[in-house]
Amino acid sequence: MTIEDELRTVARETPQSEWDALDGIEILFDPAQLYKKAIFLWGMDSQIDMMIEECAEAIHALQKLKRDRISVDDVAFELADVEIMCGQMRVVFGDRIIDKCKKIKLKRLSCRLCRQ
Repeated sequence: MTIEDELRTVARETPQSEWDALDGIEILFDPAQLYKKAIFLWGMDSQIDMMIEECAEAIHALQKLKRDRISVDDVAFELADVEIMCGQMRVVFGDRIIDKCKKIKLKRLSCRLCRQ
């Protein structure tokens, strides 16, 4: 059993009251600091590889969801990993360029939706 499988098992078996208790616990660093620390500790190349891996796992989870083989919670678990890695990629490549590209893509999406 992988660590992620174990985490999923713990997540399913943990009573809601215990999750509610976690709401009062603060993350020790703000996410940007966590992302920088991860990149410093494990290196840029390693974190880029991790981004690829997490995206692949999310794709796989979405395919399983379509076949009713896993739950939405399982997909959310994988998507959370992708979001965390996206935060790290913002540190690697820079917010400015990513925000610029995102704006262009959102404008394109808006135009496509207006044509429908």
